Amino acid sequence: MPTILESIASGCLGGLDEKALSSLLSLPSPVTALSILNKVASSQDEVRNVSAFVSTAVRNAQPTPGKQELESALALMEQARHLDEKAIRELQGKSVQAACNALGILLQQTEGSVRNPSAYVCRNLQNDRRGPEDLPVAGVPYQTSMAPPRSAPPPPPVAQPNFAAGGMLPVGRPLIEISPGGLEALDDLLAKWRPAIDQKAWQSLMALDTLAVDILQELDQKADQIRSPSAYVQRAVGNAKAGHTPGRPRAGMQPPPPAPMGSMIPGAPPPPLPFQAGSGQGFAPAEESPEVGNLFSDQVQAWSPSAYSHATNGNQGQANLISAPNEAFFGCENVLSLLDDDAKRALDNLSEEVARKIVLQLSDQRSKVNNPSAYVMKAVRNAQHESPGASRPPMQALPDSLSQPPPPMDGDIMELEEELGMVSASLDEKALSALHELPAGSAVHIVRNLRKQEAQVTNASAWVCKAVGNMKRPPPPSTGAPEFAKRARV
Repeated sequence: MPTILESIASGCLGGLDEKALSSLLSLPSPVTALSILNKVASSQDEVRNVSAFVSTAVRNAQPTPGKQELESALALMEQARHLDEKAIRELQGKSVQAACNALGILLQQTEGSVRNPSAYVCRNLQNDRRGPEDLPVAGVPYQTSMAPPRSAPPPPPVAQPNFAAGGMLPVGRPLIEISPGGLEALDDLLAKWRPAIDQKAWQSLMALDTLAVDILQELDQKADQIRSPSAYVQRAVGNAKAGHTPGRPRAGMQPPPPAPMGSMIPGAPPPPLPFQAGSGQGFAPAEESPEVGNLFSDQVQAWSPSAYSHATNGNQGQANLISAPNEAFFGCENVLSLLDDDAKRALDNLSEEVARKIVLQLSDQRSKVNNPSAYVMKAVRNAQHESPGASRPPMQALPDSLSQPPPPMDGDIMELEEELGMVSASLDEKALSALHELPAGSAVHIVRNLRKQEAQVTNASAWVCKAVGNMKRPPPPSTGAPEFAKRARV
């Protein structure tokens, strides 16, 4: 089922292509996406290419919505009759952040799941008890941190609402044993981690019983030491299904020492325990996976546990994105799904660490890259040119070698991607491939000429292919050149 935001986008802009719609829905704030939709809908008669307009607006959008974006979003919600006047006034009377949180939660619900959107938003505003310390810092991407409406917990053992996933979380023991803070603390925990965990990992987590809460609580305690929450959750779910209960030490291991009594403050939660290598809960036993046991018991500061496992076994394998992608790429599924098979095969020819660096660099520049596969192919060629035949470095050198990202894209390539964003909807794959065969400066020149003559060009793809062919053709001989120097006609 589509979300309310997806339904509004489809209703307002029927001619929006899939790529532009995907980039719009991937914005951190649903309110920002709704304000862009209102801007396009109000000036649709003046916009010739709606998809290009939306793509440009997404690239230029701020990380967090402001008052102007909120007012624009509310205007569209009122025009579409999703909210009544009372709800609009309630939202306008609150702070921008509180109003954006309440409206954003509504827009992320599936269509038809909310019977009264106006009452739902007003209830969200009443439940917003965040203090000033919870407001986002300037420059930090928007994340929904407010829990949806809560109801009184039913007597155990029953199912508690799982608002963040839109379903039910099975409960097999009293709520006070699961979450000392009660239902409110449980809701806050779910809402906090839902945006950071991908859909596949979240679904596998929600398939568990009360162990899901144990895994989330352990994840929350170790947040500073975990690079990929999705990969951590998937590993913890697998261990839980194998019988290793989260939050309980393995056989032969001692739990971390409790905090000193003097540091406990009455009425406040205990301070987080320091992370100790070897005391992690929920991992496979050392005898079943010796390299994983060594990873934690030896206190190796590894950037990638999977890379450490390969290095311990002496396996200088490669990325294997097509045959069997491993956990080193967990959390990168959304980026990898944008690549074609040729780009994945090119990454497979590199070592795992170099391939991951390229994928992470692409993820950072995703909003600026029009053709992810072409970007990867160029990055692979650069990596092979810089260190041909180089194998992966030993594990001790991983942090130093990975601290330096791949070389950034030069100005011409960035300019080409921006120009292509304006005309890519009218070009087929053949024309785009032909442009990427030229130097970036020459391709930019062709695309700019196409934009100038767009009104006179009936087939943009054929025009581009012909221009690329002319660009590749050698120049004619100069006047007075000897006859044998002229190009022979075939």
